[in-house]
Amino acid sequence: MENVNEVSLGGKVFAIEENASDLLEEYLKDVAKHLTSDEDIKSAVVLEIEKKIAKRLDTIQTNPRKAITETHVTTTLAKMGPAKAVGDIHDVIHRIISHHKHTESAKKEESSSPRGFVAAHQFIGFLLLSISSLSLIFITLEIFSLDIKTASPAIRLPFDAFRGDYQIPTMVMLYLLSAIPLILLILLGASILLRRNLFSQIVAWFLITVWVLLVVISTLGASQIITKADLTQPYHATPIQALFVK
Repeated sequence: MENVNEVSLGGKVFAIEENASDLLEEYLKDVAKHLTSDEDIKSAVVLEIEKKIAKRLDTIQTNPRKAITETHVTTTLAKMGPAKAVGDIHDVIHRIISHHKHTESAKKEESSSPRGFVAAHQFIGFLLLSISSLSLIFITLEIFSLDIKTASPAIRLPFDAFRGDYQIPTMVMLYLLSAIPLILLILLGASILLRRNLFSQIVAWFLITVWVLLVVISTLGASQIITKADLTQPYHATPIQALFVK
């Protein structure tokens, strides 16, 4: 009587005669020889072939109480085809699947990579710089359009009419308006700086440097207006004022 071994094929255990199990083991090893050197792909291919063999053995074995014989295995392997052909076909299929998964994974990593993160936030940084720069332009106009007699800023913006002539100078209001996007700008730079990537850190340091320069310029401009402006005097018209007053 033949010795019987318990063999696991594709996650299912079969009682197989020793000669038959040796034949199966030899076939699977022969298939593995014709596969890629990638162990993950090789394991996946062998497992898939084992499942197909197990499915065929289920249809051949009519009595579950009896062990699978060498005849059963020989018939099954003949239907499966030569080991080399089986290995080559499955190897190609798994290579294609693996390449597709790798490509999809690379796309996801690229979208969440530091470089992609920086690119997505550069537009936000540009908007913040634009808003702050617009405020600083008006601040500069305020500084260079001070009325010589009173040192009061001469420019009147459209919303000046709602403030009256003896309120906080327009420049100070613009300074406050520019502070919000400037703060957001440094937060953006700090968030990029936390990314472990040289390109990201260069962009972050650039944004922070620009922010510091803008703050210094704005602060100096504000202090100059506050110290020179006489808030008890109304604005005096200058040629520049005509640009803003109808």
